[in-house]
Amino acid sequence: MASIPDTHADTPALLFDIETDGLLDSCSKVHCICAKEYPGGRTYSFGPGHIEEGLELLASAPLLVSHNGLCFDSPAVVKLYPD
Repeated sequence: MASIPDTHADTPALLFDIETDGLLDSCSKVHCICAKEYPGGRTYSFGPGHIEEGLELLASAPLLVSHNGLCFDSPAVVKLYPD
């Protein structure tokens, strides 16, 4: 098995996930944003009424990491919050 270079092992990152009301083509609302700092482990949860705060946290992160972020999370955020 090939090894994965740890070129970013010391780079602070924010691991995140969003939940919406549908798939990318039909979503119209972000229900929540959850995130965890790496390293450190501080966790964040932004529910209805606090999504803008969650977006500010994502925008301030030096590196974003998410499962399926390139195909869903990031495009959904750009679609629903273009500014």
